[in-house]
Amino acid sequence: MGHRNEKIRSLVMNAAAKFIARESNGQSLITVTDVRVSEKGDDAVVLVSVMPAETQEKALAFLQRKTQDFWKFLTGEMKTRRLPTLSFEIDQGEINRQKIEGLIDSTK
Repeated sequence: MGHRNEKIRSLVMNAAAKFIARESNGQSLITVTDVRVSEKGDDAVVLVSVMPAETQEKALAFLQRKTQDFWKFLTGEMKTRRLPTLSFEIDQGEINRQKIEGLIDSTK
């Protein structure tokens, strides 16, 4: 990942965490785990984990509804000419890690 994309990744990740903390109602814990930025820097996917797991669908629907608001929030946080197109996804890697950790703990 180039320097520019790494900077975009970092800025989007920090801004997403601030935005979610400000906008969420606290019914679930939504954590930004990573941001994937396309090679050209024109698309960014914000990966999140949600606790409890039963609220993932509602949390993702909330984030998808708020994508435009987040983009507006990001314009105040990032001083670049072009902002990436944004989307939110559940971090499946984090879910798998938690399952593996649970299996390991259950064998002890």
